[in-house]
Amino acid sequence: MVKLRFDKSKRKYKNGRKIYQYDRITLVFPKEYHDLLKLFRDKKLSIQVVKKDGSINISLSEDQQP
Repeated sequence: MVKLRFDKSKRKYKNGRKIYQYDRITLVFPKEYHDLLKLFRDKKLSIQVVKKDGSINISLSEDQQP
């Protein structure tokens, strides 16, 4: 099972006087898939999300741009 993590990230700007906040969503994969997913490390991926019949399918593929 894949876990979704929802976090709030904070970035400082204007020499630390102001803080910019934004939402961040992370997919956490089980350890058994780590070796398979390491093939995509440092590569640009395209994502396709489809909602159908109460479930969400997320597809990741490597971009084929030269």
